[in-house]
Amino acid sequence: MVLSGLVMKYMGDPRKLFFIVSALLFVCMMWVAPQVGITGDEPIDSANGKYSLAFYLHGDTTFVDYSKVPEVKIPHMKYYGVGFEILPALIIKYFGMEEHEYLIRHVLCAIFGFLFMLFAALTARELKDWKLAIVTLLLMGLSPIVFGLSFLDSKDVPMAAGFAMAVYGFLRIYKKIPLFKLPDVILTIVGIALAVSIRVGGLLLPFYFAAGGIMLFFFRKDLRKSLLKRPYKSLGRFIGIALGIVVVGVVLGCCAYPNFFYEGPVMHIKNAFKLVKEFKQQIPMLYEGEIISSLHLPDFYLLKSYLTTIPLITWAGIVLFVLQAKKVWMNYDRMAVLFILFTLLFPPLYITLGGSNIYNGWRHSLFIFSSFAVVAAIGFYETYYSLKNARLRKGFVLAAVIGAMPTACWMVNNSKYCYSYYNALIAQPYLNYDMDYYETSCQIGYDWLVKNVISKSDTLVRVGAKNITVPNYQKVRKYKNAEVHLCSFRGFAEYDYDYIILSLQFIPVQVLKTFFPPRGAVHLEYIEGHPVCAVIKKENKFDSEGIRQLKMANIDRGMELLEKAYAYNPQNFGIWFWMGYGYYYQKEYRKAIEFWGKYLSFWPGSAEQNEIALVCAGRAFVELGMYDQAIQILKQAENTVRSENYRKFLITNLGIAYARKKVYRQAIPYLEKAVQFSPELQGLLSECYKKLQK
Repeated sequence: MVLSGLVMKYMGDPRKLFFIVSALLFVCMMWVAPQVGITGDEPIDSANGKYSLAFYLHGDTTFVDYSKVPEVKIPHMKYYGVGFEILPALIIKYFGMEEHEYLIRHVLCAIFGFLFMLFAALTARELKDWKLAIVTLLLMGLSPIVFGLSFLDSKDVPMAAGFAMAVYGFLRIYKKIPLFKLPDVILTIVGIALAVSIRVGGLLLPFYFAAGGIMLFFFRKDLRKSLLKRPYKSLGRFIGIALGIVVVGVVLGCCAYPNFFYEGPVMHIKNAFKLVKEFKQQIPMLYEGEIISSLHLPDFYLLKSYLTTIPLITWAGIVLFVLQAKKVWMNYDRMAVLFILFTLLFPPLYITLGGSNIYNGWRHSLFIFSSFAVVAAIGFYETYYSLKNARLRKGFVLAAVIGAMPTACWMVNNSKYCYSYYNALIAQPYLNYDMDYYETSCQIGYDWLVKNVISKSDTLVRVGAKNITVPNYQKVRKYKNAEVHLCSFRGFAEYDYDYIILSLQFIPVQVLKTFFPPRGAVHLEYIEGHPVCAVIKKENKFDSEGIRQLKMANIDRGMELLEKAYAYNPQNFGIWFWMGYGYYYQKEYRKAIEFWGKYLSFWPGSAEQNEIALVCAGRAFVELGMYDQAIQILKQAENTVRSENYRKFLITNLGIAYARKKVYRQAIPYLEKAVQFSPELQGLLSECYKKLQK
């Protein structure tokens, strides 16, 4: 009621209403910021900021080789700017707020997210009026991807804010040329500097500026005549000031890269562009129900991400823009509209045609969303004013509100995970597409554990977490009676911790369908009603102690414990490999094969345990006289086994299996290799030669 009252009161003053909506959006973002979790990137980005600050203050050159820094370990981090990262580093250093490091980061990032939304709306104001600005701001605020990333993504969000500032500044400069207003020049420089200070991709902005200038030259006949009348003075002045803006902005932005000073400007920029073009970091992604590498995403991946993660209400605005295109062409500054369309369409086309390694949907192209929102807002605005009947206008507004409600409700219900949004075009994203790809749920799950268990415990609580964010978070918060370690999803049964926190990121779908959420889960984090993280209480240590005993070669004791663990939870896939291992050494080969078969079908791949299971299962088949099955599984392993010792074991058993099957011609090549490290097989090799000669 209060909000509707304010809207009605200031309906006649759109400018005031715009700032009221802006203030409400800002308050909302500040309220959500403390609730979101930590991403896997944040400890790395934070370390980059701190080491960069050390360079600026003391000349520390640790950043030169981050591969030697345990908390970073990524050499190419020196090609990421610290335009944002330097801010929390400064606050922590000079205000002693280490305990609240991640809260500081999230609040600062949210401020840049708000600036991104604000300048998108101000760009709309330049195109038309404050009413269009309000519609744009609402579309930005009701975009879950933009809203959600605004708290977490300290690279793409500040860069997007820089792009939005610069585009707004460009439009104001174009509008007032041949005059250059100092506030517009300063804002444009700040926008360019901010974008460049985050990533080298910010160097797209000078290209934007030039492209807009060319458009301006063709669309403004009066300006063209004025510039060409005195080309050396007028045109030279225009180009000179524009170049000055670009150079100052780019140089200021480059100063946020310590490596810019260490490696030199030319080499740094050259190598940074090379990194972008040849970015080979592989990120496992859940896409259309399968885990695939980010290097092998289909060409239409980015387009599909746009289609499925932009709210349908925004898409409706785009459709309306197309339908109102003629009216827009007649009633708007044509050059300005074409420039906005250029900033919207050029980057994704360049990314797609250039084959850039883009993953996690919007993340790396977030900076175009402001133009997207402006175009959609124009569609709504012009459609509304094309309706002459007051009832039709009210009906149109009501339809727009109803259309926006599902997205707004989703954001309220999933406020901590807004970046995981998919629209209705993806009927069932869970287990088909990445949801909690930042794994922020792990730290949120740990907060629950601290509140409900650790804070009430008088003894040490040992916790294992799948994501590195939780151990890093514990280092910062220093909760008493807590000890946190990194553990793997695949090997979680091996750990004897009191609690384990598992998220579903990077996990094969067949594992999740069978296992998740696991038995013993005392708390689950949900996105859209689906569990994405589990806090598990280990009610017994049968699994971890049994595995420990097997590793100590106490086979019988280990198997006694593992059989209890299996009786307690048959779906505990973490013990299947080890049960196969134990049964193998107890010479219960059929049981060994059964459990290794379960394990291999559950966890396909080339991990070390898979190699062991394949090769030893092959040996078990040999012991059972099942030579066809032995050959089949050993041949399957032949191209995947990397361990030298297990490769020798594989060669030996393939030779034995072929020989006992009396396929001597195939046996001989393997046995010839095997006798080099197993001389006792010389007799079998000689026998194969004799049989073949007969």
